[in-house]
Amino acid sequence: MALCFFVAAFGVVTGWEIPCAVVLGYIASAVLILSPHWMPAFLPILMISATVTRFYDCFDALIGYWWVLIVPACAIVFHIVRYRRPLSVGRSFWGLCAVAVAVTLGGLGSLSLQEYFRPIALFYVIGLGAGMVVFYLLLRSEWSSAAKEQTGRDRHFFACTMYLWGLICAFMVFFNIAMQWDTVMEKNLLPEIQWSNNVSTMMMFALPFPFYFARDRIGHLAAAYGMYFAILCTGSRGGWVFGTAEFLVCVVYGVVVQKGRTRKIASVAVLAAFVTVIAVFHKPVFSALGIDRYFRDGGKDLISDDEARVRLLVRSWEDFRSAPIFGRGLAYSGNADIYAPKKGAMHFYHMMIPQIIGSMGCVGIVAYGYQFIERLCIAFRRVNAYRFCLFLSYLGIFLMSQVNPGEFCPVPYQMVTVTLFVLLECDTVSPRLRNKTGECFVHSPVL
Repeated sequence: MALCFFVAAFGVVTGWEIPCAVVLGYIASAVLILSPHWMPAFLPILMISATVTRFYDCFDALIGYWWVLIVPACAIVFHIVRYRRPLSVGRSFWGLCAVAVAVTLGGLGSLSLQEYFRPIALFYVIGLGAGMVVFYLLLRSEWSSAAKEQTGRDRHFFACTMYLWGLICAFMVFFNIAMQWDTVMEKNLLPEIQWSNNVSTMMMFALPFPFYFARDRIGHLAAAYGMYFAILCTGSRGGWVFGTAEFLVCVVYGVVVQKGRTRKIASVAVLAAFVTVIAVFHKPVFSALGIDRYFRDGGKDLISDDEARVRLLVRSWEDFRSAPIFGRGLAYSGNADIYAPKKGAMHFYHMMIPQIIGSMGCVGIVAYGYQFIERLCIAFRRVNAYRFCLFLSYLGIFLMSQVNPGEFCPVPYQMVTVTLFVLLECDTVSPRLRNKTGECFVHSPVL
């Protein structure tokens, strides 16, 4: 874990993100070959997704490294064949199947075969549909047949992985600011980050986990507040609004799950200090973050009537009316007059609900509605500190998906979301791995 974090951080500092991503990919490949477990390979994969997120509009440059994927692909095939297990399904499987049907049939009757079979369109259709079903079966089958002790270790390893994912994203944001510090001081304004929405989404995924670890070591609250401040520093409006909402819920969660009255008081004191600093220095802080410009004239600049998302919201309804059963399909490119994606990207509506309505019609509404209800039932079947932490992580991606592609990106967002609910299903832990409150907690050499 320390090695993966160091390699990712080294790539950010030196600007060698691609070479370091290759190293991380080969680390993941080695893990898949040598270990019968999937979970240890998650950390290098998530580190890659974080460090290369700044490569926007670089499809032609990145596609030149296609050969690098040969080794990881072979490692995945080897792992599946060598460590195969009997298939097992749980409650969230049926929601994934429903979504796979909706995604695959999206655009039926209104989308041309040429559009449907475009390589980038097939990537998203397969990745969000059948691909996620296969991914679920691989994880679920492993954890349902693994020993209870191993399941407990994987749960904790996942928590550590998410924590470190958030830390590397926060490091990227603060390092970017540090590299432009002279400009920041001159303009009294933080630099704009093109990859702000992506890095904010990743940190919102990870934000609940430092609060969970703070149950045993309250010093982890520093990482939690640091991640939230990094979200604010990105300049992402979705991060400001939904990140703040998630942060407030996480703060309440952090106080409730603290062990002992003294720790609860300390958590409240940290929050009070943070709020006091913001209240006293809100003008220069908001000015530096660029937040104040969006709230002038009663907040009219926060959302403009002319921006693409507002126009796509209207277009989504028009697309639904033209194809109410199956929608226009994920491969539909008729909205390029409003939003023209860079090469290698999809024509997203950039909002989850309009995306479902416009791309998949009534079939998609029913499928995603069913999946959402099932996920809530799974999350609240039994509530403890760890399970609620996983739910808060899902809440982060769900909120951010309302103003960004979010869950419509197979890797890493939907992959992590599926993992969250597989963990919620396979939460039987050996008594030897339980602490006094009855929840899984295995001490990590890193955290």
